[in-house]
Amino acid sequence: MRIAAAILLTLGLMFGPGYYVFHHYFNGRAAVSVELHERAQRWTLPDGTIQRFAGRLAYRPVSLDLHPERNLALIVLTFDMAPEAAADAADNVYLATLFDLDQPVLQQEIRITAAPGRQARVVLPPVTVRSPFQHLFVLEELAAPRPVEHVTLSVRLDAEPYLRQLVSVGAGLLLAGAALLVYDRFGTRRRRR
Repeated sequence: MRIAAAILLTLGLMFGPGYYVFHHYFNGRAAVSVELHERAQRWTLPDGTIQRFAGRLAYRPVSLDLHPERNLALIVLTFDMAPEAAADAADNVYLATLFDLDQPVLQQEIRITAAPGRQARVVLPPVTVRSPFQHLFVLEELAAPRPVEHVTLSVRLDAEPYLRQLVSVGAGLLLAGAALLVYDRFGTRRRRR
């Protein structure tokens, strides 16, 4: 019974936490890494148009070379919080948008809760690239009461889609393996008495 419990625990670790770590840190191959520092209410885009952000700030838009042959694209944002930030301030809220020829293909609101001097890492959902043209990534501040030193934008290509059900199966296998160990440890003692 211990062998079955060990197998269940091993499979549970692989499919649960192991798969989660793989997807968030090692999935795909690194293609681009850009640090975002500058913020403004308007930016001139690569095509010459001016993008305005009414009453808000946005980081300098980043032009990304994405291609359908390198699907899926995984965008990871790492926020480095300033050490002098107030620990009890409200969350920072951002709007991350990926444009393909002026059409948003990904738009997600991000809420950051990180202690001063720490990092917060956000993995956006994988994006299926449909055209070989330049894509534009824009990170807009909706509310930023905590100062951020800089944001690192990383793009990983040839990524695999995230299967949330696989993590759930892994958690179930971990629980079954733990229950089997407990039963083996305490259930067999009762039978011997």
